[in-house]
Amino acid sequence: MIVLSWNIRGICKVEKMRVVRSLVDLYIPSILFLQETKLKSFDNRVVSALGGSVLSKGVGVDATGLSSGLITLWNEDKFDVSDCVTNSRCIFLIREVIAVKTIIGFCNVYAATVESESKILWDYCSNRELFSDSVGCRRRFQCGS
Repeated sequence: MIVLSWNIRGICKVEKMRVVRSLVDLYIPSILFLQETKLKSFDNRVVSALGGSVLSKGVGVDATGLSSGLITLWNEDKFDVSDCVTNSRCIFLIREVIAVKTIIGFCNVYAATVESESKILWDYCSNRELFSDSVGCRRRFQCGS
């Protein structure tokens, strides 16, 4: 299974959409996570433009400011989505991997750099009632300085 994840810092320009589509066509991922899309409206045209015939399903969180917005796309032949929870900073998906009939949770997060905002997000992520199968985010990962 190939997973692509990219903090794209804006996908509204045609050039960036072409680069994403080229990467999808080249690597044929099972799932794609994009953060900081700055996209004001997510719809099926975005799924087609980015995923082509490889990634045919998706969910997005519209940008509410200059540095937000999330997109998660997946190959529906490899995943059967059973649950989806979104908020302004994260997309949680619970899926069955069809080939091995195993349930897996995926999370696409754009975390705040301000500690108080970050705490709100991680408290939300750790809420075990988000999913019917009691799956939640249990660890905090931080990159950078």
